[in-house]
Amino acid sequence: MWKEALIWLGGSIISSGILGAVIAWALNRQAKKHDDLKKEVTSLKDEKLVALEKKDTELKAAIDKIDNKLDEHKKDDRSQEILTEIKTIKGLTVQNGTKIDNFSSEQSRQGQAILSNEKYISNLDDSFQKHKAREKH
Repeated sequence: MWKEALIWLGGSIISSGILGAVIAWALNRQAKKHDDLKKEVTSLKDEKLVALEKKDTELKAAIDKIDNKLDEHKKDDRSQEILTEIKTIKGLTVQNGTKIDNFSSEQSRQGQAILSNEKYISNLDDSFQKHKAREKH
């Protein structure tokens, strides 16, 4: 009986040892997989971070380029100067329009005066011709 108890106890110890070894092996294997996955995730994070930093650098360069172009455009911007010139031209056009209107009115007045003078001269000529005709008789 002691023998059987010892065999049973020894079998239990050996079984426990084997079971412990299997569990330790399984846990070690899981830990290794976990570590491998952790390394892979870290590697992917690093790759993504490098890619994002590269993209960030490219975007910053593009923004700087646009900023420089905008600054150059601002330097070359003559919109206020052109607006001033347009306002000046508009003022001159209004003045010229007024002068043309005045000239047209004056021309019309002078045309009427010329017609009036021509009629007066024609009347004087008729009177003179009648006077000459009376003098001859």
